[in-house]
Amino acid sequence: MVTYPDTTTDSTYYAPTTPTKMVPGTTYTVPVTINNTTGSTWSASNEQLTYDWTLPDGTDVT
Repeated sequence: MVTYPDTTTDSTYYAPTTPTKMVPGTTYTVPVTINNTTGSTWSASNEQLTYDWTLPDGTDVT
């Protein structure tokens, strides 16, 4: 499940094909759409998309 923690942010992303279950040690390719709704141009050297892995109870397992 992909959780979008801040749905009101100016910079958003969308990854609808993220697998619901993943096997440890397996590589997955997931297309991600990033939408810059600001009036500013993003510099590739200043922006990055990151992730955190959490259990259903919110425990971080990254």
